[in-house]
Amino acid sequence: MNRRIFDVEENVIDVLKEFGLTRLQAEVYLTLRRVGSAYARDLTAELKANRVDVYRALRTLRKLGLVEVQLGNPTRFQAVAPREAIETLINRREETLANLKERGKEILPKLEALTQEPKASTRGEKKLFLRLLSGAQVFRRVADLVKDARYVLKMISTRGLHLHWQSGIYDVESLSVQRGAKIRILTYIGKQDIECVKEYSNIASIRHLNDLAARIRYIVVDEKQLILPVSSPPQGLKDPVVVWSNSPALIDGLIHDFDAAWLNGVDVDKRIKELL
Repeated sequence: MNRRIFDVEENVIDVLKEFGLTRLQAEVYLTLRRVGSAYARDLTAELKANRVDVYRALRTLRKLGLVEVQLGNPTRFQAVAPREAIETLINRREETLANLKERGKEILPKLEALTQEPKASTRGEKKLFLRLLSGAQVFRRVADLVKDARYVLKMISTRGLHLHWQSGIYDVESLSVQRGAKIRILTYIGKQDIECVKEYSNIASIRHLNDLAARIRYIVVDEKQLILPVSSPPQGLKDPVVVWSNSPALIDGLIHDFDAAWLNGVDVDKRIKELL
């Protein structure tokens, strides 16, 4: 097999694995597509695989509806058409997802019943929390926080703004602004950021900071909740790691930091004119 064909098949195998097939099952299906039909012993030799493993893979592929049997002695096997195979795999995935949704509905009340309300302090002290969040969980938490917010402060990179746009946080913030929320954003604006910043300026007051790289990034919501990144600047939706906190001392300190930086920031329109 030449290199180009090998690379194509490797890519197909990777995708078939995403559909739930094992590597050997994917290789068996592809080999049958390539040769038309074959005996199990021929597949074993072609794939240089264990005979028992190949028979097991064929049995599973038949159950899935991806391989058909040609009657004879010995039995020959043939792969179904690609369109039929893909539709079969998608249907199985959809059935699995539907079952998981039903199971999720079933266990949700049980999970919620396990939640205990924090015991009230005899001194009336407020409970303080620090929680570590990562990946898509970060964006879901931010969206939940800004959904009902009245006032949001963001010390954030423009890459962060792009990710807020991609993850749907921008849409949630737009609805909050329509209900009267106020959003202020401090960020660094370069030429490549103009389009994103212009879009965000429709819902937020934005100022440019030259020294953003030397500053802590954070989001403060209603002066009560804080999102504080603790990882390198994220490049994608799976990258960020943050701490959520409701610590008044920490939040008050960052609000003062934000207000001081805001006074030194450059208005977004002025900054864009400088870049154009």
